Amino acid sequence: MFRGSGINVLDLILKVAITLVITPAMVKSLKVEGYGLWVLVTSISGYGALLEMGITFSASRFLGMAVGVGNVDQQGLIFTTVRQYFRYISGLLLILTPIIVLVSGLTVSGARHDDFQLALLLVCLMLVLRFRFRIPVVFLRANGRYDLIAQASIIRSLLQAGFLIWLLAHNPSIVGVALVQILMEGVELFLLYRFAAPLVPTHVPAAETTEVKDLRQNMLRYARSISILMIGESLRGNLNPVVVDRVSGLSAVPLYSIGMRLITIIQDMVGAIFGGPVMSVFSQLHGAGDDVRLREMFLRCSRWAASFSMFAVIGACWLASPFFHRWVGPDLWGATDVLHIVAAPHLLYFAQYPAHNLLYTLDKNHWLSWMSIIGGAFSAILSVVLGSFWGLQGVVTAIAVEMLLSRLIVLPIMVAKVIHISPFEYLFKHLFLSFLRTCGPPLLGIWLFNGMVRPEYPSLFLAGSGYTAVCALLLPVLMLSQQEHHDVWTKIRKKLSRASS
Repeated sequence: MFRGSGINVLDLILKVAITLVITPAMVKSLKVEGYGLWVLVTSISGYGALLEMGITFSASRFLGMAVGVGNVDQQGLIFTTVRQYFRYISGLLLILTPIIVLVSGLTVSGARHDDFQLALLLVCLMLVLRFRFRIPVVFLRANGRYDLIAQASIIRSLLQAGFLIWLLAHNPSIVGVALVQILMEGVELFLLYRFAAPLVPTHVPAAETTEVKDLRQNMLRYARSISILMIGESLRGNLNPVVVDRVSGLSAVPLYSIGMRLITIIQDMVGAIFGGPVMSVFSQLHGAGDDVRLREMFLRCSRWAASFSMFAVIGACWLASPFFHRWVGPDLWGATDVLHIVAAPHLLYFAQYPAHNLLYTLDKNHWLSWMSIIGGAFSAILSVVLGSFWGLQGVVTAIAVEMLLSRLIVLPIMVAKVIHISPFEYLFKHLFLSFLRTCGPPLLGIWLFNGMVRPEYPSLFLAGSGYTAVCALLLPVLMLSQQEHHDVWTKIRKKLSRASS
């Protein structure tokens, strides 16, 4: 777990660093309209991923159980079932690709339809191959080899960054960007295939047996709620760039994409810290039947997540304006407004990350799925309505409103039902009180280092480092209880005594 988590964090940091370099290079080389077209390509192709319907998550879970008990026959059954499913998906997407490309070309504004459609065609064809060769990812996840998945991703990211920098300097085009992406995804698929080869069972049962049919039904039943959640998230995320294009024009799409970029980075960090590791602890406590300790651990993690989210979101809002000015130039400086509109609702979302893990642990993921699909549909409709009146600002406001309602009302009610406290106690005592208790260090850090903030990377780095140092020193004092302080110091003293002996 530590090996996989460590390399995953390295992979995330590397991708963030590459994004900081590649995004302004793409905006400069492709121009604002060209970069907007590429954002639309990635957003529209993202809908093709919905055909996966949560089967990777489901198959990894069932396969992990079979690996855990050493049942090779069961692993073979899962291999057969999943292989058939991914073959069907890749074939269906191959048939749908021409329709997706033609319809998308009719809905996009601007004059560069041919380049857009060709780039989208290439990306969709690569998606077909990703589905066709999805099995290695399932087996690596089930065997806990997230480190190998991260290694393949790191190699792909480095190669792709190098080729993109060369392309953008010599012959920039979104078609060229698409070609580089699909070639590097091919390299990643090859590496995953090689890494997973020793894990795939050599003995594979017949394609159609009663066991295979029963297993398929169980896996699809589990995957159904995951797929609903994926659809809701896609309605919330992938549709918005298309709506922005229709209501404000192609030039507004980069503003939206760049404005949401820091929020996406914070979400990835919160997921790395309060995602899988926390869910693992919850699962162990739930499996042991220790509901009291599970409740205590959940409330403790919620306080920690609220404190970390306060530090991250306040810091992002503080440095966003000079950072965007330096990163992508004054033409896209307006992305700061996008970030500021969605910051508070996402702060509430990040603080409740442990709540998602708790509901997954207690087999209440269908609650999250329906919240996601209804919220995503509501967000999409409201984006169209408000966007028709206020353009980009209206679309972003719709996202903020939906996020605020779902995380301020719906999710607390779900949590209250499973841990048996009132929604108001959960919100005000364990989240809002944590916000108030730990907002001092971020504000102090801003007050101390605001004078050195300039739209230059060295000053931004120094100011951000000073802000982080202040929060790292003071936040643990404020967010940990007296017993937690005692436990931390006890562990530190034990480690120091072992090291000295």
